[in-house]
Amino acid sequence: TKTTSYLYYMNCAVKITLKDTTLIDYIDLGGYVWRDHVIDRNFTLCKVGECDYKVFISNICGEDKSRINSMESTIGYLLHGWKNLSYCPAVILNDEVISDNPEGGTGKGLFMNGLSNMKKLVTIDGKSFSFDRSFAYQLVSADTQILCFDDVKKSFDFEKLFSVITEGLTVEKKNKDSIKIPFEKSPKVALTTNYALKGKGSSFERRKWELELAQHYTKEYTPLVEFGKLMFGEWDDTEWCQFDNYMITNLQLYLNEGLLKSQFVNLKIRKLSAETCHEFIEWCGLIGNSLPNDYLKPGIRIFKQDLYDDFISENPDFAPKSKLTTKEVLSIVHEWYVNGTYKDILQDEDGLDLEEILEGIYDDTEDEEKPDFELDDLDITTNLDNGIKI
Repeated sequence: TKTTSYLYYMNCAVKITLKDTTLIDYIDLGGYVWRDHVIDRNFTLCKVGECDYKVFISNICGEDKSRINSMESTIGYLLHGWKNLSYCPAVILNDEVISDNPEGGTGKGLFMNGLSNMKKLVTIDGKSFSFDRSFAYQLVSADTQILCFDDVKKSFDFEKLFSVITEGLTVEKKNKDSIKIPFEKSPKVALTTNYALKGKGSSFERRKWELELAQHYTKEYTPLVEFGKLMFGEWDDTEWCQFDNYMITNLQLYLNEGLLKSQFVNLKIRKLSAETCHEFIEWCGLIGNSLPNDYLKPGIRIFKQDLYDDFISENPDFAPKSKLTTKEVLSIVHEWYVNGTYKDILQDEDGLDLEEILEGIYDDTEDEEKPDFELDDLDITTNLDNGIKI
């Protein structure tokens, strides 16, 4: 139910409520349990302490309390078998570091491995997955609890998951009848990716819950190096006991508080990069190690042809048949900043506020094609022969 959850171990069932954790003998339980829902170890109550997985979660959250609470509530959400028809989003794990060639290795896979030791989790290779392929969900069965699309591509069409997230799932297997899994019994959905997924609007926002992972781990500095043993693979009974009790505290956190939000580090800039390209956000000066753009200063007139010329001078591969035309650059700028979609994306230490900067953009020719937004939406303050001040 909404406020009660069950986990099943070899020696007992565990009933988790808002405040209590109760061990129940299977004789007293009543009903049936899927065989694959039974966790292959015994359960005992113990103090959590600083178990490896708890420290790992703290590390990938940058040891920030707000982010840790958000991550732990997300774990609880994925562990809870009950599904809210009005809000049951897909969990999306992403890296906080912005890079044109992201390498991963931040711990997304280990995060999901922790859940696979508590729930029946099916992993689909996100790089090779295609929605148009026959039997796309053939790995899923009626008792699957979490469906994870691992390492999805930059071009992954998240919109095609809408029906799976909100309506349930139809499973087709070769030489077998299709099975319709209704929403309340269908698996919760998770995705891991090194890219910001494209998409905007209320339909997208209602169906996704995004988390950023801090760059604590790298290819060289792995959890094995930090803890001196394989996570899950080389644990003793004490470590497993602490892990189980830690996961139950996360489940109780979700039962009491729901999904907890935290401040994103770079997600909005990553989304702008997904809508445009890495070169564009670097040209804007939105990446930490990139130099400020001299054109983007508050209180000066800016001609969009000058902006375009400056962009292609630094990125000649985009001209003359570039992916970003003058019209598209200004349309994107308008959508992200002037129109308020992500107007709070950045105000750096020097006080650079791009919303203020973009109030001074001018057209520099009468014949140049106007951006594809309505001028009625803008605050038109001055009409000029060579442009309009917005």
